[in-house]
Amino acid sequence: FAVIATVLTVADQVTKIWVQQNIALYRQEIPVIPGFFSLIHAENTGAAFSFLADFEYRMWVFAAFTVFAVGMLLQMLWQLPNDDRFQTVALGVVFSGAVGNAIGRAASAGRQPFP
Repeated sequence: FAVIATVLTVADQVTKIWVQQNIALYRQEIPVIPGFFSLIHAENTGAAFSFLADFEYRMWVFAAFTVFAVGMLLQMLWQLPNDDRFQTVALGVVFSGAVGNAIGRAASAGRQPFP
């Protein structure tokens, strides 16, 4: 779990930084698999599909949800049998996504008002 969560969190942050530094915001596209998959620099101040993007207290809502989600993931991990590798890896993947999003929100808090 710790290895998966750490490696994927680092990979997430490295790719986000690379995209911010190398792809123009909303203007440039790098085809990886032409016609199927491209890298594009887009930013979202809300959650999925800009949910709560204009809500003044969104950072507090996201922070609370992240703390709750991380707590639940750790509780689930604690309850897993030691030999359940599939679910351990799955929890590591989800955990890294939650942590990566929290890092991104914390980094952007300096660029946005945090009421």
